[in-house]
Amino acid sequence: MTHSLSVIQLLLFYIIVIHFIAVPSQGPSSITVSSKTASSIDINWTAVPQRHANGIIIGYKVLYQQADIYESPKVIKVSSQALGAKISGLHGFTRYTIRVRS
Repeated sequence: MTHSLSVIQLLLFYIIVIHFIAVPSQGPSSITVSSKTASSIDINWTAVPQRHANGIIIGYKVLYQQADIYESPKVIKVSSQALGAKISGLHGFTRYTIRVRS
Protein backbone atom coordinates (compact mmCIF):
# COMPACT_ATOMS: atom_id res chain seq x y z
CA MET A 1 0.00 0.00 0.00
CA THR A 2 1.46 3.36 -0.97
CA HIS A 3 0.67 6.59 0.75
CA SER A 4 0.70 9.85 -1.10
CA LEU A 5 -0.15 13.32 0.00
CA SER A 6 -2.56 15.40 -1.98
CA VAL A 7 -1.58 18.79 -3.30
CA ILE A 8 -3.84 20.40 -0.68
CA GLN A 9 -2.16 18.48 2.16
CA LEU A 10 1.28 19.52 0.90
CA LEU A 11 0.16 23.13 0.57
CA LEU A 12 -1.21 23.17 4.11
CA PHE A 13 2.01 21.65 5.43
CA TYR A 14 4.03 24.30 3.56
CA ILE A 15 1.90 27.14 4.97
CA ILE A 16 2.23 25.81 8.52
CA VAL A 17 6.01 25.40 8.25
CA ILE A 18 6.49 28.86 6.74
CA HIS A 19 4.31 30.40 9.45
CA PHE A 20 6.47 28.94 12.21
CA ILE A 21 9.83 29.79 10.68
CA ALA A 22 8.99 33.32 9.49
CA VAL A 23 11.18 36.00 11.00
CA PRO A 24 10.32 39.64 11.60
CA SER A 25 10.99 41.96 8.69
CA GLN A 26 12.24 44.60 11.14
CA GLY A 27 14.10 44.19 14.40
CA PRO A 28 13.75 46.04 17.70
CA SER A 29 14.65 49.72 17.47
CA SER A 30 15.69 52.69 19.61
CA ILE A 31 18.21 50.72 21.65
CA THR A 32 19.35 52.91 24.53
CA VAL A 33 21.45 52.62 27.68
CA SER A 34 19.40 53.52 30.74
CA SER A 35 22.10 53.05 33.39
CA LYS A 36 25.66 51.83 33.66
CA THR A 37 28.30 50.89 36.20
CA ALA A 38 31.93 49.84 35.79
CA SER A 39 30.85 46.26 35.10
CA SER A 40 27.25 46.36 33.82
CA ILE A 41 24.77 48.29 31.72
CA ASP A 42 20.99 48.28 31.43
CA ILE A 43 19.66 48.58 27.90
CA ASN A 44 16.13 49.18 26.62
CA TRP A 45 14.54 48.97 23.19
CA THR A 46 11.27 49.49 21.36
CA ALA A 47 9.31 46.38 20.42
CA VAL A 48 9.03 45.14 16.84
CA PRO A 49 5.91 46.79 15.34
CA GLN A 50 3.10 44.25 14.90
CA ARG A 51 2.96 44.86 11.14
CA HIS A 52 6.61 43.70 10.89
CA ALA A 53 6.37 40.74 13.29
CA ASN A 54 5.30 38.20 10.63
CA GLY A 55 3.84 36.06 13.40
CA ILE A 56 4.21 35.98 17.16
CA ILE A 57 7.38 37.36 18.75
CA ILE A 58 8.34 34.78 21.39
CA GLY A 59 11.34 36.61 22.81
CA TYR A 60 14.42 38.73 22.28
CA LYS A 61 18.11 37.87 22.27
CA VAL A 62 20.73 40.35 23.40
CA LEU A 63 24.09 39.48 21.84
CA TYR A 64 27.23 41.20 23.09
CA GLN A 65 30.98 40.84 22.72
CA GLN A 66 34.14 42.88 23.00
CA ALA A 67 34.42 45.06 19.92
CA ASP A 68 38.10 44.48 19.10
CA ILE A 69 38.36 40.76 19.84
CA TYR A 70 36.97 37.99 17.66
CA GLU A 71 34.87 35.76 19.86
CA SER A 72 31.43 34.25 19.82
CA PRO A 73 28.93 36.68 21.30
CA LYS A 74 27.43 36.02 24.69
CA VAL A 75 23.63 35.74 24.60
CA ILE A 76 20.95 36.88 27.03
CA LYS A 77 17.43 35.64 26.27
CA VAL A 78 14.41 37.60 27.49
CA SER A 79 10.67 37.21 26.98
CA SER A 80 8.71 39.11 24.37
CA GLN A 81 7.18 41.29 27.11
CA ALA A 82 10.63 42.42 28.31
CA LEU A 83 11.85 45.50 26.51
CA GLY A 84 15.18 45.66 28.30
CA ALA A 85 18.00 43.65 29.82
CA LYS A 86 20.97 43.97 32.15
CA ILE A 87 24.37 42.99 30.78
CA SER A 88 26.75 42.11 33.59
CA GLY A 89 30.36 40.98 33.84
CA LEU A 90 31.72 43.73 31.59
CA HIS A 91 35.26 45.13 31.83
CA GLY A 92 35.90 48.84 32.36
CA PHE A 93 37.46 50.90 29.56
CA THR A 94 36.47 48.25 27.01
CA ARG A 95 34.32 48.74 23.91
CA TYR A 96 31.50 46.27 23.27
CA THR A 97 29.27 45.49 20.33
CA ILE A 98 25.66 44.95 21.42
CA ARG A 99 22.80 43.72 19.21
CA VAL A 100 19.18 42.95 19.99
CA ARG A 101 17.29 40.41 17.87
CA SER A 102 13.75 39.19 17.94
